[in-house]
Amino acid sequence: MKILDYKDMRIIHESEVCSPELVGRLKTGLYTYSNGHIYYNNNCIKIRYDLLDNGSGEMLSEKDVLDLYLNCFDLKDNEKIRSGTPLDSQKNHRFVYIKRDMEMNEPS
Repeated sequence: MKILDYKDMRIIHESEVCSPELVGRLKTGLYTYSNGHIYYNNNCIKIRYDLLDNGSGEMLSEKDVLDLYLNCFDLKDNEKIRSGTPLDSQKNHRFVYIKRDMEMNEPS
């Protein structure tokens, strides 16, 4: 994983991503990125730019730079967050999550 500062055109962090789930997620592109956060399914990953801005980015590991928040919503056993969400509504400054009832096979 490389994090590039586009303003200065320099790499501010580089590390090997060890989590197979995260590697797969990043490769498929099935996530939404906004303001230093990666959203997918019912999970969120916060990129710790505050740590990277201190200039110690090259000494930090994946676990230092990425904060994982899993199962953000309380879902029933038969509910899942639909792939490809959240949808980023920049006009309304909101995210839209679509959850699916697996028993009813209907979005809600």
